[in-house]
Amino acid sequence: MIMTSMPTYDIGDIIYLRESAALGFLEAVKISGIMLGPNGWVYAIAAKAGQPTAQSTFGDRITAVQGMVLYFSEDEFVTVCDAQLLVEANLTAQLSRIQAQRASQCPDAGTTG
Repeated sequence: MIMTSMPTYDIGDIIYLRESAALGFLEAVKISGIMLGPNGWVYAIAAKAGQPTAQSTFGDRITAVQGMVLYFSEDEFVTVCDAQLLVEANLTAQLSRIQAQRASQCPDAGTTG
């Protein structure tokens, strides 16, 4: 498969993860690299690693940088507007579940809190 189209996003673009938004989180990430994979464009996201729980006992502590690069296909990203719609749908579903639970467990609570 030969790709002739340009990537949708560019290095430095801020995008949102579709799956995170569908779970109710607006998780913005910055694209740090782009490459053409066998099935389309692949984007690199630099993720900073957390601080170690203990000091290392070997190596150069001054220049050692911990981190990782995560790779995503283009269909795993959405715009901020699409991410907000996904988050809203998730929150609406959660609210409906809470209201149904409250109605069954607290029948005297009324319809407003």
